[in-house]
Amino acid sequence: MDNPSTTVDEARAIVRLAAEPWQIGDSVKAAIGRAARRLGMEHRRVRQAWYGEPAAWRANELDGMRARARDLLAQRQARLQAELEVLARDIAQHLSGPGA
Repeated sequence: MDNPSTTVDEARAIVRLAAEPWQIGDSVKAAIGRAARRLGMEHRRVRQAWYGEPAAWRANELDGMRARARDLLAQRQARLQAELEVLARDIAQHLSGPGA
């Protein structure tokens, strides 16, 4: 069985990850709402995790959070990879252009 403080810390880390990226002027309430939507969870549960409040986290609930976090990270990785490819093309174009 997971250590309760480790479970709380893990849930907190996952909901904060799900709230990213932050926008200028974002409030914590908005970030919690964004995380709840992305994780498909109740706002109350995400708020508990956000603030590290002691809560009974069911194994299937944490497993679902972990799976959704993996999905969110894979999506972020794909976006960053696409940005890197565009950047590499732009650099190559500028290095091979006039005056290079």
